[in-house]
Amino acid sequence: MALINLWSQSMPALPTISALTGAATTEGQAKQWFGELRNYLAGLLGVEGTPAAARAALGLVNTLGTTVLSANTTLSITEHFARVLRCTAGLTLTLPLAATAGDGWWCEVQMSGTAAVTLARSGGALITAAGGVQGGQASLSFPSTNPASPLWACRTVRLQCDGTNWHILATEVSRGFQRYTASGSWICPQGVLAVLVSGAGGGAGGTDGSAGFDGSGNYQAIPGVVGGSGGRAHQRLVNVTPGATYSVLIGSGGARAANGSPTSFGGALLGLPGGSVGGSPGASDAFYPAMAGASSGAGGAGGAAGSGLGSAGSPGFLEVSW
Repeated sequence: MALINLWSQSMPALPTISALTGAATTEGQAKQWFGELRNYLAGLLGVEGTPAAARAALGLVNTLGTTVLSANTTLSITEHFARVLRCTAGLTLTLPLAATAGDGWWCEVQMSGTAAVTLARSGGALITAAGGVQGGQASLSFPSTNPASPLWACRTVRLQCDGTNWHILATEVSRGFQRYTASGSWICPQGVLAVLVSGAGGGAGGTDGSAGFDGSGNYQAIPGVVGGSGGRAHQRLVNVTPGATYSVLIGSGGARAANGSPTSFGGALLGLPGGSVGGSPGASDAFYPAMAGASSGAGGAGGAAGSGLGSAGSPGFLEVSW
């Protein structure tokens, strides 16, 4: 940092106390002594005369807080040191020369808009991602749409310089939510180690209504039976691995008088059985009861008494939050 360079250089001398308090001081002497004092302070705190420059020269943490950026910016080693840089638009931040910034220079970059922020190297400096992944790139953008990137789904980056390279020390992953009503896959963002999964298997179809005579010769109209709802789960905690891809299988609703299909996340990580014909629901969390009607994973309605046809069950769903 600049503090190290400061003590390796010769400092201007302070004027003596007697020179400033002497009884006979000419105007010329006063000007000379004040000039010496200014030179001393400039050598200690920087020639810019700003609080940011003084903090950078002394190696102190900048306490002014946040700088809002909305356009491409080349970062200053004095104005942007140890500050939170809140980016409100898609832009490129060009980092200072690593040798100029020095060991220990850092800043935090936040994406607060909807467009990606690009971090670009300057000169021979390198951007080294956390854990060495994708190290040495000329630039990195976040949030990245590449699951292999260390900046996948990331909204906050802390950058620190070691005098030669730039390092991404920490990233904050944005809170996310994804709902599936069709089968697909979910890619775990960097920094996410566990997710909450809710969902339901497909509901079974209702049976048809029927009519006929009983053993005593009496005519009876019997309604169909509501299909069993799919098994349901509410915010089950599932451990995951950053960068890994997890399959999402959404159970289909059973046709009339047919069982529903299971819903699953990551294969065997979480399985929710489909409902069964005859009203038997799939296994569910105790506080998440079986359902009938229009809800996802609900069993189909039974047919009307007599000749009414049963309804198909509703397909399942899956929700992943992190």
